[in-house]
Amino acid sequence: NDESNIRSYSKVREQYASLLTSLLGKYGEKTGAVRDIALLFATLPGVYQPVETLRRIPDDELRAAGTNRGTRSYNFPANYQEDFTLLLPTKYRVSYAESSRSFVIT
Repeated sequence: NDESNIRSYSKVREQYASLLTSLLGKYGEKTGAVRDIALLFATLPGVYQPVETLRRIPDDELRAAGTNRGTRSYNFPANYQEDFTLLLPTKYRVSYAESSRSFVIT
């Protein structure tokens, strides 16, 4: 029934909100990390997104691009060994879509 589905969505959304809070607490101080974490959560279906938590993130943090330089000691393909930002190019942004009441990647 619809009511049990809503409770189920709510429970999953709460678990994702807890994960988001944990990730932001652990990595949120690193330049660009908040944007990357938000991109991850924006890939979730809207019913599961921790929208309330995502909406509390300041816009400037959602736009901040990292300068995560790597070293050749990491096992990444050649293009990513020197610049991990190539994994999530800066052209991608996270924004709130009123129409779906969820976050989308633009």
